Amino acid sequence: MTSTPSERRAARSSDARSAALTVARGFGLPVDDPAELGDQFSVVLHLRPAPVVVRVPTWTAEVRDPGPHVAGDLAVGTWLHEQGVPVAPPSAEVPPGPHEQDGHHLSFWTWVRPDPAAEPVTPTVQAGMLRELHEVFAAYPGLLPGLEPVAADIENGLAALERHTGVLARGEEALLRDAAAELLPEARHPSVPIQPLHGDVHANNLVVGAHGPVWIDFEEACRGPLGWDLGMFGWDAEGRAAAAAGYGDVPAFRTFSRLRALHLAAFLLGLRDHFADTEGWDPAIHWFLSHL
Repeated sequence: MTSTPSERRAARSSDARSAALTVARGFGLPVDDPAELGDQFSVVLHLRPAPVVVRVPTWTAEVRDPGPHVAGDLAVGTWLHEQGVPVAPPSAEVPPGPHEQDGHHLSFWTWVRPDPAAEPVTPTVQAGMLRELHEVFAAYPGLLPGLEPVAADIENGLAALERHTGVLARGEEALLRDAAAELLPEARHPSVPIQPLHGDVHANNLVVGAHGPVWIDFEEACRGPLGWDLGMFGWDAEGRAAAAAGYGDVPAFRTFSRLRALHLAAFLLGLRDHFADTEGWDPAIHWFLSHL
C-alpha cells in the first residue's frame, strides 16, 4: 500500500525523534517529556527539564548531505559564542556533536527560554543585529561553503517541474526558468565581494530570551555577498531596514534578493513530493515567484 505524504513525514519525524532520544539517553539526559520546538525540515526537541535542545535535520537530507551542515553549524555557533556574539551556543551539558544515529545526524544546543513578554524583533532591529554579526563573522577562520548548495537546490526545483505539471501557470514556469538562467551564474560565481554569512536569515532564527534576542541555526552558514543575507529585506521593505542599520549601498542587493526568492520557490518545488498536502505550501511557491 502506498503511503501518503503526511504518513511519510510522520514516519521520518518519528525515526529522527527516536534517534535523538537514543543518543540523549546515552548521555544521561532526560527523555521522558521532550517538548517539540519544531518539526518541518528538522526535528527540534527541548529535553526538559535539562537546558538542552537536540536538532535533527530530516527533509533537507533529501537534497543535501546533512553531515557537513551539522558540523558547520556547531563550529560556527561555538566560534561566534566565543567572540561574544548573541547566539544560542552548543550545549555545555553534553558533547554537542555532531552525532550520528540510525542514519540521522544530530547536535545538542543550549536551550534559551523564550521571554513571553518580549516585543517582536522589528526588521530594523534584526538588520542591526545582522550588521553586528557580519562585522564579527568577517574574521571567521574556518572553512565555509559558497552558494553552490543554493545552485543545487534551484536545479533540483527545476527538475521537479517535470513531476509537478500544472502547479505553476505557464507564465510562472517561464519566469522561474528565465530567472534561473539569469541568476544561477551569480550563485556559482558571485560578481561582487563575498564574506561569511548566516545564510538563512529570518525571524524564526532569532529567539528572544530574558537577555534579548539571540541567533540560532547556522546550518546554512556560507561565504557569499552581503545581499544574500540582506535579501530578506528586499521583498517588503525595499531594503529600508538594511539601510537604517548602516549598511549603506549593498552591491547587487536586488540581484541577491531575487536569488533568495528564486531559491525558496525552487526549494519548495523540490520537496513538493513530500509536502504537497501541507497547507500553504503551493501558495508559498507562488508568493516567492511573485518577488522575482
